[in-house]
This record gives sequence, structure tokens and C-alpha cells, in this order.
Amino acid sequence: MSAASSTAATRYAQALFQLASQSGKSAAVTQAVETLAASITDSTIAETLQNPRLQPTQRLKLADSMAKAIQAPLMLASTLGLLAQNNRLALLPQVLAAYQTLADAASATTRVQLTSAVALTEAQRTKLIENIKTFTKSKQVEVTETVQPSLIAGFRALFANQVWDTSVATGLTRLKTQLIRTAKQI
Repeated sequence: MSAASSTAATRYAQALFQLASQSGKSAAVTQAVETLAASITDSTIAETLQNPRLQPTQRLKLADSMAKAIQAPLMLASTLGLLAQNNRLALLPQVLAAYQTLADAASATTRVQLTSAVALTEAQRTKLIENIKTFTKSKQVEVTETVQPSLIAGFRALFANQVWDTSVATGLTRLKTQLIRTAKQI
């Protein structure tokens, strides 16, 4: 994504966020944004958004159908229509991500991508969330969990430009790298 596209996506997101905040509809718009962001990860939808051959009427129909499918609040539906009208639907994933970042900052929420070798117990998850809250000074922590047995043991948490990696797989990789460096020095 170019710097101009990033700037444009951020401006659309800021305008939507400001409207939602001023109208007292932040929660409804944020929920709709999250729903829409999850739905556009489908490869067919993603390809359609990027299709430069869509005619103006097709772009508007696509925006309208997305808004209706998620029962979008009027200001989100209007933003989708504006993106379609300005031939900017390809920016939609970036607009939604920028909006989520603004909403998270306003609500002191930290989103965490958590990958563990095995599913965490409730006590482990609670302890990790409390540690992240303390570290980030967040009021809320939203965790998206995946299990990846190749980590062998431990977890990897990505959040707020941080990586906490306690996995055995990463430890073994670091050990291997150190051993190779040491062997080359001999």
C-alpha cells in the first residue's frame, strides 16, 4: 500500500470515527466494523474489492450489499457508499483496520494474537491478560487464540508492537543460531 493510500484510508477512518463518536453510536459502528472486517477476509470478496474493472454502478451495489448484509449503521453505510463512489473500495481493509485502531485507543483496548502449543487453561489465559493489561496500561484485552503444536511448548503473543515469545521452538532456533556462531569462531 502506498503512502497516499495509507493516508487516504486513515482519513476515511478518522472521519467515520469522529462521526460515530459525536453521534454516540461508537459501539454500534465499532461492532459493524469488526463484523465487516471479518467478512472481507474471504478471498473472493478481497479480490472483488481490488478489481479495477468494476463499473461505478457495480461498486455502489457492492457497497450497498455489504452494508445491508451486516446491517450497518447509516454512517458506516454512507462511508461504504463514499468509498465506492470515489473508486476507493480497495482501501476498505485499511480503512477498517485504521478505524479499529482508533476505537481501541479510545477504549484503552489492546488486541492480542496469541499462538500456543496447546490451548491455554483459563487460569493461564487470565494471568497472561492481567500481565498484558499491566504492561500496556489497557482497560481491556481482546485475545484471538490459535493452537500451533509446532511451537512444542509455550506461547507467542503479538500486541501493541510487542512480541512475547516463550515457545520452545523459538528457544531452540536461538540456541541453534548461537551454536552456529560459536562454531564459526572456533
